[in-house]
Amino acid sequence: MELYGQYSYYNYNNYYIIINHAASCWVSATKCSSLRIVEQLIVAPRRDREFGPERFNRQLIYIRHSHEEGITMQDEHIHKAFDNDLNKLRQNILIMGGKVELMISDSIKAFTCRKSDLAQKVISMDHEVNYLEVMIDEHCLELLAMRQPVGKDLRYITLALKIVTDLERIGDKCANIAKRACKLNGEPPLDINVDIPGLAHYASGMLNEALDSYVRLDADLAVKVCANDSSVNKINNHIQEVLLNTMLEDSNAIKRLLSIQYIAKSLERIADHATNIAEMVIFMVKGKDIRHLKVPDGISSI
Repeated sequence: MELYGQYSYYNYNNYYIIINHAASCWVSATKCSSLRIVEQLIVAPRRDREFGPERFNRQLIYIRHSHEEGITMQDEHIHKAFDNDLNKLRQNILIMGGKVELMISDSIKAFTCRKSDLAQKVISMDHEVNYLEVMIDEHCLELLAMRQPVGKDLRYITLALKIVTDLERIGDKCANIAKRACKLNGEPPLDINVDIPGLAHYASGMLNEALDSYVRLDADLAVKVCANDSSVNKINNHIQEVLLNTMLEDSNAIKRLLSIQYIAKSLERIADHATNIAEMVIFMVKGKDIRHLKVPDGISSI
């Protein structure tokens, strides 16, 4: 690796791959034999049309890990189709994750703004998420059978099988929240001091960071997600306590309060599923299983 200001570049199989560390992104990947040309690219960076970001993304990840951990960079797979399959797998998981994140925000909006039509949209989106789960599962099983992966590739594919299960369950929780919202929208509104949107924002943020840690292979970000789970639990416990006290004061509102209680518990479970994804990312990157351990103990030994 050679440094040039905020940039560094690597010579890999006669390709100079330039990294902008200030922006945490790659600048260009080009085939050339002259260091002078590389320095010109640094001065006037550009995106090479022939080599787009998707083709080099995984190699750049390997390069970064090689530089940080002092290990030899994993070579490209002999079969280019395997790299394409892994990229397609990642893209489909991100599509599924994006749909689930939208379902979280829309289901809570349907509840807070009393929009039953939006709730119905969320319920219908659950079928799309279910379809993606089946499609990704089949793709993973095909890769395991045909490619017989080992090491990180094996962990990557088995992790994908687990991630889609958690994403599908989050989709189910969102659909159930939307169903409760439809029922509540047909009843008189309740004036209670509970921050359901705040809890939803927290849970959605954890899912976003968990998926981001998966894409970046970022164990530190995954650790952060695991640590945040206790905060979500505290918020949910407070909401449950407020709802219970309200039930004792107003017996006529118990049915509606139970629905709100269910919504809060569903959001807490969504955060749990995000934590599951983060724990699996840590396993994939570090090879250490921290499930069912207290977060501080598991984190301290990573």
